[in-house]
Amino acid sequence: MGLLDDMIKKILIIGTGSIGKVHIMHLKQLLPHAQWWVWREQGQADTYSESIPATVVCSCSEALLVKPDIAVIATPSKYRLSYLIPLLAAGIPCYVEKPLVACRKDFDELSQWLSQKKEIPLIAVGCNLRQLPSLQKIYNVLQQGLLGRLARAQFTVGSWLPDWRPTQNYRASYSAKKSLGGGVIFDLIHELDLAQWLLGDCHSIAAISGH
Repeated sequence: MGLLDDMIKKILIIGTGSIGKVHIMHLKQLLPHAQWWVWREQGQADTYSESIPATVVCSCSEALLVKPDIAVIATPSKYRLSYLIPLLAAGIPCYVEKPLVACRKDFDELSQWLSQKKEIPLIAVGCNLRQLPSLQKIYNVLQQGLLGRLARAQFTVGSWLPDWRPTQNYRASYSAKKSLGGGVIFDLIHELDLAQWLLGDCHSIAAISGH
């Protein structure tokens, strides 16, 4: 058993949709000896949770009794904060899908909660484009000024939405529902994070939206 196996023996997963399944797949490769729990409000096991195999819990108190070493939050954006704060309060490190929150109210609530704590567990947010070797190379070139002073930058990004979740009509996914925290600005937050990472903090932001 490696160092990770010694450190992480219990994993709590919240959200087993498309991205949740991806995280589980990779974690099972990294941590083949870990035990698994899935937090579902309905508390219902299914063929997928049994295939992990994972024990299903249906409440915060049940989840905390497990004393997981890490938690992965991969729910629709609207619900992430309701899971994040109780887990952090219990001292559990969390990996949270982007965006961490999807409205100003949740941002203010989380900011206020964090400001009252002297210590908090590790929080990692899924802005994974920063890990691409090609983009790390661009970052280093910009930081070192190898091409001179950057005067202007333009980013273009596009996606064919039916490819995102091939087994589901994209019009029915949470990404298409504002009430669940969906929307192109939040789905493409990777690119917004990338622009800020490469170029520095934004001082003025404007947008034009349409369908």
